[in-house]
Amino acid sequence: MFTASILDAMPAELQPTEPFAWAPAAGADAEKKFSLLVVRDGEASTYPLGNSGRLSIGRATEADVRVDHRSVSREHAALYLGDTLHIEDLDSANGTRVRDVPLKPRERVEVFPDDVIDLGAVLLVVQYRRLEQRLRRSCDLAFFELRIEEECERAQRSGLSFSVARVEAEGGLGAHAIQLLLASDLEQADLVASQGASGYLILLPSVTAAEAGVRVERCVDRLTKRGLAVRTDLKHWPEDGRTAAELLGRKPVPPPPSSAPRLGNDFIVHDEVMRRVCKLLGRVADSELSVVLLGETGVGKELCAELVHDLSPRANKRFLRLNCAALSESLLEAELFGHERGAFTGAIADKPGLLESADGGTIFLDEIGDMPLATQIKLLRVLEAREVLRVGARSPRPIDIRVLAASHRDLGEHITNGLFREDLFYRLNGISVIVPPLRERIDDIEPLALHFLARYTKKGRATPSLSVASVDWLEAHFWPGNVRELRNLMERALILCEGDLVLPEHLPLDRPRSSAPPMGHRSSSAQPPGALREEVKSLERERIEHALAECQGNQRRAAEKLGLSRGALLRRLELLQIARPRKRD
Repeated sequence: MFTASILDAMPAELQPTEPFAWAPAAGADAEKKFSLLVVRDGEASTYPLGNSGRLSIGRATEADVRVDHRSVSREHAALYLGDTLHIEDLDSANGTRVRDVPLKPRERVEVFPDDVIDLGAVLLVVQYRRLEQRLRRSCDLAFFELRIEEECERAQRSGLSFSVARVEAEGGLGAHAIQLLLASDLEQADLVASQGASGYLILLPSVTAAEAGVRVERCVDRLTKRGLAVRTDLKHWPEDGRTAAELLGRKPVPPPPSSAPRLGNDFIVHDEVMRRVCKLLGRVADSELSVVLLGETGVGKELCAELVHDLSPRANKRFLRLNCAALSESLLEAELFGHERGAFTGAIADKPGLLESADGGTIFLDEIGDMPLATQIKLLRVLEAREVLRVGARSPRPIDIRVLAASHRDLGEHITNGLFREDLFYRLNGISVIVPPLRERIDDIEPLALHFLARYTKKGRATPSLSVASVDWLEAHFWPGNVRELRNLMERALILCEGDLVLPEHLPLDRPRSSAPPMGHRSSSAQPPGALREEVKSLERERIEHALAECQGNQRRAAEKLGLSRGALLRRLELLQIARPRKRD
């Protein structure tokens, strides 16, 4: 039986109505890898599973997984957990189906995470519990193409080659199962994306043509043993192409018109890191993909959502925002789904919800990680059925909406802790886009600061400029509040500045102490103009050079040691005029 501590850790909505009689072997302390999703009569429950063992599934009280439904036999099926997953039909009355194929009595077949298993009228899905296991090597096509472009730029600078493989696999397995089979023979840095109904692309960075050929052969052998018909095409940089278009076998995309798209009032983009994010968002905008925007508080996730809407075919329809953390569970449900007259005290008239009123347009769910579990379940039903049921109504109403979501929380950790539904995440997550923090977008800091100064300068007063020392201070700050903090800082600086130049003394001295300061940043409240500024740069240069020496010139490991992204480290190398080290043999 499950122990009380495990059940207590689960939210009430996800606790099984009947406990399992099965548990991992005594002393097993490995982290549980799988969970079981059970859907019956429109209700869904999720159960954590162990990594190995046999689970009997049926209506009988002694079944390991008890599913009390009239279409399920007392002893219906058995699920086998281990390095591979298998399901066996136990002579059930209504049969067992895997991927819509009925099993023979006592037949045992292999299943993969996300395969649909039908037990009569009940649906089962085995899922990975941890988010990173699902996303580690798989991505969508738009992100894959962006990574190819990055690899082309990197290869041009470093001379290190890479390969792109195209695999066509046709047979009885689903797309997710094929991706798992491909990923099992790849390295940590390799990437897989699906293309069309039976096509898959594989990125193999930092390999020779011979090494790439060996890896692809392993993948082909594994797929062939599963009875799949496989065709491959392998292209290598630079012999077979020097651009993403050439390596992917398609015509290059024509350059966009010279007029840049409207990016919103506060969407100032100069830094290359943020330019790439906007480029990806521009590609995604023209599709109907749902987008999850991830990033720290204040980085501009809402502006990114506006950009997606403005560049989409829905641009002339409504764009509605809802902060999921700002409303109670009851108010959030009423706002999302609407209500009928008399549904609850105070409901004196019918009211359409935001989902219904945004028909044809886009709704942005900010802080989706704070949405209550009960509301998550109802939102999932809306996204699946594309219809909404008002509170107190008997029949649903069809809707046509695109959903964008954002969170500053680690949704993978929330899923593991049972605070966010994994099935909802994968329904929302057509693509995840990480919006980088301001400290990793150094080239955006000065243009944004000048923009906010111009925005908040009162009429009749000339907009002041930033002194060189002020720019240095801004670029050295850690920015725990990101763009929102910079905006507030500039608004206060205008009050303190009486001339036409914002100096370091006009910047506030109450720098947040709880956040880790940037490299070489002094702990005193004094600002670093003049000689102190040069001393700060000297300390920063010394620390970077020391980190590079300790990591033997490996820029990625040095950046991690310094608490920076690799892009931020490269910008500091250029700013401080530090020669980029060559990779050692």
